[in-house]
Amino acid sequence: RFVPLEESPTGTAIPIEGGASRVVPEVAMQSDSDGNYTGRALLPSEPLTEVVLEVRHPLHQRVTRVAEVPADADEWDENFQLQPGYRVHGVVFTSDRTEPASGMLVVATPYDSTRSGFLADLGARAVSEGTVDAEGRFNLLGLPPGEYRVSARNNGSSFVTMSAQKSPTVGLSAEQPEAEVNLLVELGGAVYGRVTDRTGTPVSGAKMGLLPKDFMKAAMGGGESFAMLEQDRVRTDDHGDYAIHGVKLGVAWRLIVGADGYAAPDPESVKLTLEEREARRDIELSEGGSISGVVVDADEQLVSDVTVRILPDIAALMSGELNPAVFEVTSGTDDQGRFTLAHLPAGEYRIGAGDELALNPFSGGSSVTVVPLGEEEHVVDVTVTLITGADLPTTADETDETGIASGRVIDTHGDPVPDAFVQVIGMKAPMPVMRSGKTDENGEFSIIGVGETVTQIEVSHPGYGKTTLRSLGTNTEGLTIELARNGSIAGVVRTPSGEFPSAFNVGYRRARSEPATDYLEEIQNMAEGAGRSQTSVTNSTDGSFELPDVPAGSLEIVVSSAGFARTISDVVIVEPGRRTSGVVVTLTRGAWISGKVVDPTGVPLEGATVALRETRGELDKAMAAYMPAFLQNAPTATTDDRGEYAFNAVPHGRYTIIAQHDAFAPSDTLELTVDADEERVIPTLAVSAGGKIVGRIVDAEGAPKSGLIVQLMSAVSSMQSGTVDGEGRFEFSSLKPGDYSVFIMDMAAVQGGKMKLKTRHVTISSDETEEVEIAYGRGHKVFGVIEGLGKVSSMQQIQILRPGAPSSADLDPMDPTSQMGLMKYLAGMAMVDADGNFEIDDLEPGTYIVEVPRLPENPTDLQSYRTSDRTPHYRKELEVKDRDVELRIRAK
Repeated sequence: RFVPLEESPTGTAIPIEGGASRVVPEVAMQSDSDGNYTGRALLPSEPLTEVVLEVRHPLHQRVTRVAEVPADADEWDENFQLQPGYRVHGVVFTSDRTEPASGMLVVATPYDSTRSGFLADLGARAVSEGTVDAEGRFNLLGLPPGEYRVSARNNGSSFVTMSAQKSPTVGLSAEQPEAEVNLLVELGGAVYGRVTDRTGTPVSGAKMGLLPKDFMKAAMGGGESFAMLEQDRVRTDDHGDYAIHGVKLGVAWRLIVGADGYAAPDPESVKLTLEEREARRDIELSEGGSISGVVVDADEQLVSDVTVRILPDIAALMSGELNPAVFEVTSGTDDQGRFTLAHLPAGEYRIGAGDELALNPFSGGSSVTVVPLGEEEHVVDVTVTLITGADLPTTADETDETGIASGRVIDTHGDPVPDAFVQVIGMKAPMPVMRSGKTDENGEFSIIGVGETVTQIEVSHPGYGKTTLRSLGTNTEGLTIELARNGSIAGVVRTPSGEFPSAFNVGYRRARSEPATDYLEEIQNMAEGAGRSQTSVTNSTDGSFELPDVPAGSLEIVVSSAGFARTISDVVIVEPGRRTSGVVVTLTRGAWISGKVVDPTGVPLEGATVALRETRGELDKAMAAYMPAFLQNAPTATTDDRGEYAFNAVPHGRYTIIAQHDAFAPSDTLELTVDADEERVIPTLAVSAGGKIVGRIVDAEGAPKSGLIVQLMSAVSSMQSGTVDGEGRFEFSSLKPGDYSVFIMDMAAVQGGKMKLKTRHVTISSDETEEVEIAYGRGHKVFGVIEGLGKVSSMQQIQILRPGAPSSADLDPMDPTSQMGLMKYLAGMAMVDADGNFEIDDLEPGTYIVEVPRLPENPTDLQSYRTSDRTPHYRKELEVKDRDVELRIRAK
């Protein structure tokens, strides 16, 4: 069977930096009773140099091989020796164990213990899969040795797709060739109906899907409601009928409809419950209106062959009032620069032309054209000005020196590195900007429009290690950036008895000194995992491995093997362009950790998720406590009907452990140090009843205000985020008792280049609901100018604090708990522009403290906050009464 390179889905192309890829036709060949196969591949007329051959058999391990195509040969032989495959089997039942989850698809995907489960599994390719039968049984065959996450997916059944956090992991090896896994899932509901046009004629082939109404909360939590996004959209049949099964109950959904030749209708709201498991939603489609016109460049010349797009209205999207299918409508310009955006529902559209706009919803100014469109109206003669990264100058603009990143990329011998990819992330209040380019034949680059303050420059080139410069501030011209050629690592993996494991995964991570203070790198590790450049070794007889193309520097080898703990080697030094050999990694069995979870009454709690998070230092501990769930990479276990859970093969180290359940607030966090190969029973973890924050946002007239982001921050809980719906409401539930800060950001203002922030401080008690109402447009404005700052950083802020707030000079900038303590006093904040001007809207009458924090010379250098003078430029009491307040502040 011929499959595309890089295991791409058939029929798609893969962008490969520095090269090209073509997808060839797929040809399937069946082996006969003697194991022989033959077949002629329908190869393209252009000669191929290599193809990928893949052999599958139900009882054997899959084999994938890159085969060279002999020159001028009409045919050639490729022989394969298959190894016996391993097996995962079990049953899938509903959580009350009364109904088999027949029809679900159980999949085994590769498990990387160093990556966030949510991110690792998003789009993961199944190694083996099987359908659950009428008795609830499943059987996964032909698995190679390794570690897998086993999960059940909806597959058109009546059951809810499992989230990564609740999916167990197993290890398979020659010593353990099969594993039994029993899964518990939820019985979902169904949304069904008919789609017609305005004449009542059925519309067939319409795509129907569900999105969480509070998409941000679902994404940050990474639970079942987000896992449902992996499901394929259903299509209407010839009668226009559709049905979506396995819908999670208790979640507010948006029904999204898209059909060729019709306008995308506003989303329909759906929320199923135990009492009402089904909902009918009939949809009527119209052809909609259109917007047409021409695209011109900066010289007002017509531009052909460019894409015209609709920029997202962030506020409308976040409130759930807008169908995201609208933004799939695009148009190319013809040879006269003309375009037509067809089949649009009524609304106000922000239109732009150019590649960059597709990724930048915050584009504004003359590059964006705003067009109001009525119901089935056709607007013509619209002129759109082209903007695209390709149109930016390749050399520095001397009139815009503050927005330039320039320099030279060399290797470790001082020779230039041409065609290196340079990506710059800067800050242009209130949002970050991203620009990129490549080095010329002399290794030089010059990129404009990077903002006044640069937070990061990342340089990469195939065959070299990536170099990242952080915290550059305004020092971004004339840089010399060195790339080191990649090296390789070779070594051997042994078991504690000195034998060789038959299968293992081996990767690397950057060695880290204690205490670590690089927040950005640690966040990246949580998202990407530590075991980068991971290689799977199967059917090994001598335990040998080789990691090619690894970056130079101090690395640690990360090895995982079924039945053993993840093992970290001593530090390995890799020289640029050299092979480091002789590395020996000895596996350990690891510890066995077990315990029990109970509900607030002390009754054992089934279905709780217990997370075991490694903490190599105080930074790790803080990151685990405050980072959102979807970024965290903690292994999890689910409690059984006795409330019990267990972790096996736990590596030696320091950990925190916490229990969570959808119906309760999380348990307290327990810290522990695990010794190698020990068995330990953890003290019982008790969840609490949990409190709730219910909020309502209104405008000056009391009407609901939507399109807002809400963030909930606390020293007792990880960060949570959500959005305000079309009725101006938001809700956070299952909260631990403690103090919380509620931050509300007006995304319509942010999209317009301003920052509008509202805050409230809320104290939650167990099993209580706190109601919060916040009004926009009823307060007063505090505005003015700050003098004496010199060259104003684009990160300079001014804060309005409530009475009792500590000075920023008294807080440890590297202590998240200390910073959280300040949040409850924050009443308003604004960015200061280059001329020192600021404006904070909508402050309620009262007494406040105005503070202008002092930033380091390079405000993007996180370390400098600890050592620099943090005495505020200005700190003084302010009284807001019945009118706007203008301030002229002299910075110290």
